[in-house]
Amino acid sequence: MPTRLPSFSTTERQLMESGHKGTLAAVLTPLTFCTGLNTLASRGLPVWITELDVNEPDEYVRADGYEDGLRAASVTPAVEGVLLWGFWDQSHWKPDAALVNGDNFQINEAGRRWQRLVFNDWRTNLSLTDGIVTPEGKEFIFRGFHGNFEVKVKSHGQVVATKTFYLSPGAGALTVDVAMPNDIIVG
Repeated sequence: MPTRLPSFSTTERQLMESGHKGTLAAVLTPLTFCTGLNTLASRGLPVWITELDVNEPDEYVRADGYEDGLRAASVTPAVEGVLLWGFWDQSHWKPDAALVNGDNFQINEAGRRWQRLVFNDWRTNLSLTDGIVTPEGKEFIFRGFHGNFEVKVKSHGQVVATKTFYLSPGAGALTVDVAMPNDIIVG
């Protein structure tokens, strides 16, 4: 990756943001990928990883490659997003880069790893027991990834209040107040 940077750096300076192909070899280390991303970020432009794929016949090695690439992108502040090039082996230009296989869309290890990262590791799910009791009610303190959040307050299984908010990249602490119906007491 770094050997190709000088050839397009002049043109890149004229852009408002940059997108870079993320066709990874499974043997690419997270450190190498982060170094390349930081070099791109040094130009002061937002970075998008486009066309992310890891072409590897062994789905476990492929899963490691996707996880390494996604984690490297997630810890690089200039990276604003990651787009996968494809996900299904039946329509992917590199079938050995797929997250699902066959006509029945069977999720392989790379797909399971992606799901774990997106739906477990990088998702914030809190319940009432996760909060701190304060005189004003229930307070939730958590670290979240930048992006959109939705708070739903339920009483007896029914949603009684909803609040959405956006956590900006690099933003500090954010306080979000959720208006509650008069007959609901939290705490």
